[in-house]
Amino acid sequence: MKMARCALGLSVWLAACDAKVTESHTAGTAASASAAPVKGLEPVGKRPFGVMPDLVVDERGIGIGPERIDLAAVEGPTKLAETLERVPVDGKQVALRTTTKAQLRDVGAMLTGLGKRGVRSILLKMDGARTDLLSEYVVVPEGRIEKADDCSVVVSVLEDSSTAVWPYKGGGGKKARKGLSGPDLSVTGDNVVAQLKGCTSKTGFFSAHSKLRWEHAFHVGALLRKSDAGGTIESLVFLTKEPVAGVPVKLEK
Repeated sequence: MKMARCALGLSVWLAACDAKVTESHTAGTAASASAAPVKGLEPVGKRPFGVMPDLVVDERGIGIGPERIDLAAVEGPTKLAETLERVPVDGKQVALRTTTKAQLRDVGAMLTGLGKRGVRSILLKMDGARTDLLSEYVVVPEGRIEKADDCSVVVSVLEDSSTAVWPYKGGGGKKARKGLSGPDLSVTGDNVVAQLKGCTSKTGFFSAHSKLRWEHAFHVGALLRKSDAGGTIESLVFLTKEPVAGVPVKLEK
């Protein structure tokens, strides 16, 4: 009788153990299935933008649609490249809106990144631009320029807000002192016009010192476009690395 009870007890114990093992295995399988990625789906943050997002550079950094990127952060440059990969450029011209207090570094990074994505030209806009100059104009990413004619005009705003105008090959430049509230664009314009005479280059370059606000670079770019009365310049390029006045320009790729 005792043996019968022992056998019965052992059977119940074994059955209970089998049930626990089965339950544990089932739960583990379900957890693994829920954790496994579903084919064809990606995390929301990694999906390509369905339509062209707004591209903005302002005093807060870079904005691509609803996403914000701080280039000063360790992951900033990587995040910018990954986010731009999800932008449907389709080889078309894109628009980039900027503000006067944007950092040159941020604007340059956006122009470079868009160029690497295959964008051929960018409609560059700036809120708060001077009323006597264009508030938007088309630029070409620096990386798309292989070379330029020696006489191509370069205009840049220096650290003290004075300006310099010189040819792409270097030498023979002219400077204009700072005006009352920033670069003297009147004298600078005269220097640009003088440099354009006799030069049939289809490329023009502009830049500014990295410590200055973006508005100064934007305005000399607009001034270069305005000074080109004959419309000779087809490719207007922002130099992402500040050039040295009077020194030959080295293009960044």
